[in-house]
Amino acid sequence: MILALGLILLLAPFILTFNFKDKKSGFLWVFVCVIIGQTLIGLTTQYFHVFSYLSTVIINVCVDLLVVSISVFLPKYSIKLSGIKPNWFVIFACLIVFLELYSVHFAYTGTVAHIDGNSNVLLQSFPYPSFSDEWSAIAIANYSIKTHALPTVNPLDGSIMMHPLIAFFSLISELFLLLGQTPLLAYQAFAFVGSLIIVVLIFVVAGDGKKFSKISGAVAALVAPLITTSGNLPGLWSLIPVTLGIMFFLVAFIAVKIKDLKLFLTSSFGALIIYPPMIIFLIPLGFAAGLISGHYSRKKIFQVGFASIILVALPATVIILVMSRSSGFLPTIELVRSYIFRNSLDGGVSSYVIWDIIPWYFLGLAAIGLWHSIVSRCWSIIVPLGVGFVFWSIYAFTTHLLIIDYPRVVYVTSIMLVILSGQGFDKLMEWLVKVALKPTWIKPIMVIFIFAMTISMLSYPSDAWSRLTFTMTQNGHQTFYMPDPPVTEYLTSQDLMLFANIKSAVFIAPPWKGLTIAAATGNFPLESKMSTISTLVYPYQQFMSLDCEQKSAVIKKYDVSYVYSYNQVIKCSNLSLVGISTENMYLYKII
Repeated sequence: MILALGLILLLAPFILTFNFKDKKSGFLWVFVCVIIGQTLIGLTTQYFHVFSYLSTVIINVCVDLLVVSISVFLPKYSIKLSGIKPNWFVIFACLIVFLELYSVHFAYTGTVAHIDGNSNVLLQSFPYPSFSDEWSAIAIANYSIKTHALPTVNPLDGSIMMHPLIAFFSLISELFLLLGQTPLLAYQAFAFVGSLIIVVLIFVVAGDGKKFSKISGAVAALVAPLITTSGNLPGLWSLIPVTLGIMFFLVAFIAVKIKDLKLFLTSSFGALIIYPPMIIFLIPLGFAAGLISGHYSRKKIFQVGFASIILVALPATVIILVMSRSSGFLPTIELVRSYIFRNSLDGGVSSYVIWDIIPWYFLGLAAIGLWHSIVSRCWSIIVPLGVGFVFWSIYAFTTHLLIIDYPRVVYVTSIMLVILSGQGFDKLMEWLVKVALKPTWIKPIMVIFIFAMTISMLSYPSDAWSRLTFTMTQNGHQTFYMPDPPVTEYLTSQDLMLFANIKSAVFIAPPWKGLTIAAATGNFPLESKMSTISTLVYPYQQFMSLDCEQKSAVIKKYDVSYVYSYNQVIKCSNLSLVGISTENMYLYKII
């Protein structure tokens, strides 16, 4: 009942789509405004500590009533259904993509990482997220829902947290609350929906009706799930801030195509609030839009320049004001500076070779699409793609970062290559028809392509993730590490059972267990996996190497209540064994 009410309130504004003559433009306008609106509702109610289910529902009801009233008085435009014929290639392509993304979340076949190593599974469903940043998001969302406040506190240790991605955490906590869902249990479903939205937007961008057919959009949609995902390269399967950033970026891309400057500015504003590093791609896209418009008068340059300043200044001001409420203005400015110029948290460089990220045979199609874009001077994709390649190339040799992380650059750039691959396929078919093929041969080729993609789905995802090695240089020596597989299962039902009656307690465990158990149960680890948020009060490995007397001193100093050790029995008089999991995790209570 609560879920149904939440969905109605969330989807009601889309009735305004019928008030637009261009339904695609209207839908995108409403989509962008709904996400921005929900973000502002979350930020505002949390800022004033009135963040609750009742207040969220009341505000959404008032907004929806206003929207419906506006829709009634504005002129409406009906949808003409006559002449619409189903494109079976597109329909089958969408079905394949749906099944691929569904299988990743709810029927996964492949390699899985556990606390005790990797294993292969068949059609397994894991109800919790895999990527560490998603676990951080769960912990932060739980904090905001529980305290009715802004996510300005690190829920792992209670310290003040100032983070430029605060709007994302505010948004997802607001959506979980509105829909009546528990973050831990619903996060997978949210990620699945986010994946589908990105694929639909890729379809729309690639299948530009003026220059390309819907076939190009369908091919791009088919290629999108093939972007490699691993434990150190989150992609289409994950719900993290860059996910929403890409959604807004794709809408801005469409706005450039249809020459809707207001939609471009609005979607860019949303992207910069929720994922500020997207500015790396939005500024080049805006520059490309200026090239396309062909206006170079002083008046136009002034207008575009002023709009760009406002576009960057407004989200920055909102984020800084929200963050400075917790720790003051000057510390916030210093923190923002440190996010602009910083070092990689991992301390090394990952190997993201382009043909390991996107299958080489689709890169050939992307090259054809890129050549066509260059010949036709399609700056809206050439310029942002060029910026992506520059960052990709530089980050391959350094741990120094400018605004955006290496994996996020690879992800966004890969999305643009996927779009080009679909358009390249379309142009290749067009050229073959002119040179060698009969038009009647196109349908059989499409059937063969669909058959090939269907076969590939049976082995989806690929094992390309194993080639994304991580290199760390220390004292002149290089050490190579294998990445984690794309799916990790560091939280088990037995973990939850052992911690079922433990609340707000300090415990020490291996880093991954520290993060996942803290996010799921609300307890406080002395060490957690490095991610969006983390804590390192005392290292787990160092603790386990101590003798009983030294362990007791650490326990007393940090008020530890439980120890969760992996594959190691602790024989100390002040530690009482509570239980053992099948992973050989030993839970001890301090007595």
